[in-house]
Amino acid sequence: FNAFFMLVSFGYYQVHNVLMNFVSFIGLVFLYKGIVLLLPKKKFAIFTVIFLTPTILFWGSGVLKEGIILLGLGIFIYNLFSLLHHKTSSLKITLLILSFSLLTLTKLYISIFLIPPIVGYIWVDKTNGKSPLLKYFLVFFLSLSIATLIQKASPETNPINFIVDKQAEFVRHVEELNSGSIILLPKIESSILSISYNIPKSISIVLFRPFPFGFSNPLYIFCSIENTMIILLILLTAFSFNRKKGNVNLALFSFYYCLSLYSLIGLTTPVIGAICRYKLPGLLFLLIGLIALFNKETIQKSRFFELKTKQH
Repeated sequence: FNAFFMLVSFGYYQVHNVLMNFVSFIGLVFLYKGIVLLLPKKKFAIFTVIFLTPTILFWGSGVLKEGIILLGLGIFIYNLFSLLHHKTSSLKITLLILSFSLLTLTKLYISIFLIPPIVGYIWVDKTNGKSPLLKYFLVFFLSLSIATLIQKASPETNPINFIVDKQAEFVRHVEELNSGSIILLPKIESSILSISYNIPKSISIVLFRPFPFGFSNPLYIFCSIENTMIILLILLTAFSFNRKKGNVNLALFSFYYCLSLYSLIGLTTPVIGAICRYKLPGLLFLLIGLIALFNKETIQKSRFFELKTKQH
């Protein structure tokens, strides 16, 4: 990216910064248009979570891989949903392939983790939304089975060993640097059982950390406030569940992808700052899933809301 834009920037860093902002903004616009195809009545909420979430604004605005990831994700999601629910075209298929390739070149796991939820989404969509939880669970079980077969058949490309080695490498690196925000990760072994057992803890690390105390760094304080707001949104969504088939399918697709990313990050990243950065794609889809399920009418009809309205 930097080498290419050096042709026009002549080495001025801020030119690269502006160009990366433009690149990530294009990705967010594509993502917004792709989700609006499925949730046309929730444009304002989708706009808010995509364009105004602090983590996305902050980490998507620097000369980092996150800007390129946002570009790839946005173009991929827009063309995927457009192909599934609207007319197909050779241009959309080409952009779908190119955006997936861009994600693969940037961060391999970002693209690989997209495959199972896409399979689940298409399966549920093509069967008229019947038994969505069961179908996504079967896709998850199939993914674990494939990972197990790869582990036994090809030790060189073993995904389990990759996770174990990545954790050890990252922990060793931050200990050498003496980072001030190291957290204790669950110790994992080279087996599906060990990985599966520690997934709930790894997800909780990414979802809840940093806590709203114990850090003086303003970045961590703002991140903890954002986490608190997201937890409140999760609770509100739990009390206002939208059972529309299309919304449920989009939510399950988003949650599957988010939890996959959160699991890997929580298992391999022992630094709070890195967690806040790496979780950006997962956070984006967590919020999209919550918006898909959130039912404003249910909240408005609740007794608490009625009491507040009468008091005013």
